[in-house]
Amino acid sequence: MESFKKLEIPKAKRYVILGKGPSLDGYRPRDGDYLIGLNEAAMHFPVKMCVANDSNIIKRLNLNSEIIKVSPQHNCHLWNSNSYYVEWEGIDPSGNLFELFTAGIALSILGYMGIKHNILLVGFDGYDYVDPQKKIYSKKVTSDRPHKNYDKVNQQINKVISHYNLKLKFFHRKPIRYISAYTVETSYAEQIKNLIDSFQELKLPYQIYPYECSGSWVLNCGQKPHIIYQAIHEYEGPIVWIDADAIVRKDPSIFREIVNTCDFAYHKIRNAHLGSGTLFFNYTKESIKLLTQWKEGCKARSHDWDQGVLESFLRPPSRSLRICRLPPAYCFIYDLSRQFHPGTEPIIEHFQHSRVVKNIIPHQGYLKKRAKKRHS
Repeated sequence: MESFKKLEIPKAKRYVILGKGPSLDGYRPRDGDYLIGLNEAAMHFPVKMCVANDSNIIKRLNLNSEIIKVSPQHNCHLWNSNSYYVEWEGIDPSGNLFELFTAGIALSILGYMGIKHNILLVGFDGYDYVDPQKKIYSKKVTSDRPHKNYDKVNQQINKVISHYNLKLKFFHRKPIRYISAYTVETSYAEQIKNLIDSFQELKLPYQIYPYECSGSWVLNCGQKPHIIYQAIHEYEGPIVWIDADAIVRKDPSIFREIVNTCDFAYHKIRNAHLGSGTLFFNYTKESIKLLTQWKEGCKARSHDWDQGVLESFLRPPSRSLRICRLPPAYCFIYDLSRQFHPGTEPIIEHFQHSRVVKNIIPHQGYLKKRAKKRHS
């Protein structure tokens, strides 16, 4: 790797790399942000560094630049307010040259300089996006340009993150939404009011989904993956499912901590079986893949308990699925968890109303529904 001629990047509170995706419009720099603009994004704010594969961008910014030789086929212009670079050759972990895009160059420079934390990517709305038809870079969907270009960008970001062990956050990620559902004309309609009150008290964004009784408690539970699947595609952001007979006691901060590094999170009750009362699904390809399997599995095995079906797809889990285990406080059963985890303060507490209604739900909901059809 060629050495740099004067390389000066001062200490900063955050190192912000600006792409041109739609979320750039919502970003406002903070004091202490070191801004690195990629291509036209450099024209939106007074950047300290610009990386562009179009020399006209540099000219329009009236900046003096040096050419970075990235590979024999790919050159980029780079301007830095403190110094100039002579040559930069992108090196992958195996030591081979690979063609760097502007995002890869910016991340590689930070990594090479030992800057591995407090990195924020703005305008990277196409990174790890679930729907390939909706990947967005430069305010264009991928139907306007070859899909493989965006896949290369994402692969390169991942490669550089892994190589330098970078810790990133993405500005484009939507806030976590908390969802639940209840069967109408059952006692769950009363139970969920307590959950809603706790959402409102803690100012958590939430959505509630009422649905008709399917005929039994197990069949109703089988609606859970269908509702989560609907919710995550409507919202296009990370989702936390909480059963209707629960209460959020304290700020569930762990979900904000894992949102950039985790696809799916759950608690394993007594380290024995998955508890589906609290579940985190990120809006990523691997998360949606698992959710789809769960949904189709519950459809095919309609008389099996939903959490058993979900657990079957985690034995073993996909190697590419990033899984986090939630601590007991996040799926805290009001009586049993106090026995198994003494001293633990609940954050999300479950009251397992199912113990009361498992055998009477068909009479409360399904029989009423059938009677209505009979008289219609």
